[in-house]
Amino acid sequence: MFTSKEYDKYYNSPTWDKHTNERLKQIDPKMRDDARAMINELYEKYGIKLRIGHEVFRSVEEQDKLFLKGRDPVTKEVINQNEVVTSAPGGASMHNYRLAFDLLEIINDNGESKIKSFDRKKVLKIAFKYGFRWGGYFSGTKYDPPHFERTYGFHWSVIKKKALSQKTKYINLFK
Repeated sequence: MFTSKEYDKYYNSPTWDKHTNERLKQIDPKMRDDARAMINELYEKYGIKLRIGHEVFRSVEEQDKLFLKGRDPVTKEVINQNEVVTSAPGGASMHNYRLAFDLLEIINDNGESKIKSFDRKKVLKIAFKYGFRWGGYFSGTKYDPPHFERTYGFHWSVIKKKALSQKTKYINLFK
């Protein structure tokens, strides 16, 4: 539980990073405040500066382009594992529904970042507290340590079906 002061600090304050503050606006409103609070709490407690990566939202077409990297365009079989970016084709990524974001740790005052550098134990403890699932635990897919998502217990295929039927920017998973 939070004190009211902690709640205000984590939920009602902008993050340390102007880029993250802008990118938070792309996240589904149901989880936006929790993403902000998670980033703020990690910075406040541990000094970990996390930035939301460039792409919060990806269209199905953009996701398909990423999926084809390192794959045969016809068979979709992997032909170069080093070039594979994602194991999720368009429609199967939570980025397609604004329910995912990637985090990078900023390592110096010049804004340089590292994808796999953050203190996993500290970050995951706080991320799980806010209900986020980590991409490093995905089974049967490419290890994706910057990735955090929330599916509210729904399989991606159910989320896709709901998104197609609603045709709105933010989907109502409980409708």
